[in-house]
Amino acid sequence: MQAEESTEQVLKTIEEKTSQPRSQILELLEKKKQKYSGMLTDSGAAWLVAKDLGVELRLERKISEKASISSLQAGLQNIDLEVKVVQAFQAREFEKNSRKGKILNLIVGDESGEIRLTLWHKDARSFEEEKIEKGSRLALHNCRVQEFQGKKQLSLDYNGSLEVLEKGKEKTTKLEELREGMQNIDVIARIARVFPAKKFLKEAREGRLANFELSDATASVRATAWNDLVQEVESLRPNDLVKIENAYAKQGLKEVELHLGWQARIIKEPKTSAEIPELPARKLERKAFAELAENQAFEQKAVVLELLPGRLFFEVCPKCGKKPQLLEGKMVCENCGQVEKAEKRIVVSAMLDDASKVLRASFFGKQAEELLEESTEKILEKIEGQGAEKTLKELNEKVSGKEIEIQAIAKKNQFSGELEVSVRRVDKT
Repeated sequence: MQAEESTEQVLKTIEEKTSQPRSQILELLEKKKQKYSGMLTDSGAAWLVAKDLGVELRLERKISEKASISSLQAGLQNIDLEVKVVQAFQAREFEKNSRKGKILNLIVGDESGEIRLTLWHKDARSFEEEKIEKGSRLALHNCRVQEFQGKKQLSLDYNGSLEVLEKGKEKTTKLEELREGMQNIDVIARIARVFPAKKFLKEAREGRLANFELSDATASVRATAWNDLVQEVESLRPNDLVKIENAYAKQGLKEVELHLGWQARIIKEPKTSAEIPELPARKLERKAFAELAENQAFEQKAVVLELLPGRLFFEVCPKCGKKPQLLEGKMVCENCGQVEKAEKRIVVSAMLDDASKVLRASFFGKQAEELLEESTEKILEKIEGQGAEKTLKELNEKVSGKEIEIQAIAKKNQFSGELEVSVRRVDKT
């Protein structure tokens, strides 16, 4: 439908419903255009005149010309706009009436102004999956305008859609360039290390924070994420590539640190042309098994004597990687809530000998795959087809006598009190 046709149809509807002469309606239309200083098209002005006169227009009578943000009024529907992403906030998951959902808020703008855009459920997920960055130009189809606390807000209608017209141009800060007081910082870097999250109490309200280390080709810095972003940080692993938007720099105890407040956002594996090399494995002290102390991180060469009997897989939350608990017949993650379908990961225990002592070692997930030289999917297929006992026997024959180099942490078994090791990295010798 062309704009002229849309305008004519609206004018005819007003005439039919109000019995006002065309000349009087056109006068109202011109006054409406003057009120908005030329920011309205004829079709947009006709739509607002109809609304003022209490004339209901059918949903399919759509303003097909692209609107401008300054022309938007609460109650408008079926609006098309072209906007630029000024800021994107981290998506949040919620549960209402036993149903889960996702919401993502943006600030978008054009030459006439800015407005908040709210994406729900599949649109929020699509925005995340497309890894749309700040500065991207979007085409929004079938939007509606609402008012909340005196401010206009935009959302996609039930049949609305979002299209990326132009990818945002990267303007990122190198870690070596961080200075105290800098705001709205965008960086692309790799995760070097993630520390356990902590809880804190402020003004009788409980919050959470998570510290982690970032590294690019220029420097390494300590970063802190607060509250809603903590869950996102907990899902990160060493060497993951991330883009962080809208952070700020603050002086820490030793150096300037990066802080991720409520305005910040983390994009995992962004679509970027920046080349950030993978980080080398953290160098650890070589220690013989006989010399180990509790909680000591170390590296060492050893021979696999045998795999120990036991369950060959464990279940984790697919979002954050933590082990969910069974509560009232449902799998529940302490971070993410109810887990519909847990992800299975391989786990094996083995006896290792480094010529000084024989110790029990545990291999989880990727480390188990490296030891067994088989993927989780393939091992689970074998267990399903021939059972865990036969699968374990085959794997045992494959790895017994194998020489490996490990990076691990020495821990005491809470039941036996004996020292054993949890393996963090496996390499062939």
